[in-house]
Amino acid sequence: LTEDALEFHPNILNRALHTDPDSLSVVLPLRGITSVETRFGVGTKIIDIKTAIGTLSIRCFGSGGFAKKIEAARTA
Repeated sequence: LTEDALEFHPNILNRALHTDPDSLSVVLPLRGITSVETRFGVGTKIIDIKTAIGTLSIRCFGSGGFAKKIEAARTA
């Protein structure tokens, strides 16, 4: 999470499991995010980051707090 974008890049496990892990990298400008929601997930909650063209769903430890940081950054 930067001042103007949310960047997602696969971790080492995801890089090892996918044949083209670089294709999993995503950069979303904060101004393009329309909503941020969390939902149940096994092990960790899932964050749904919605834009006008689709939804990026990510899972991470501390997802509730991270979702709040994304929401605060996009509305700042």
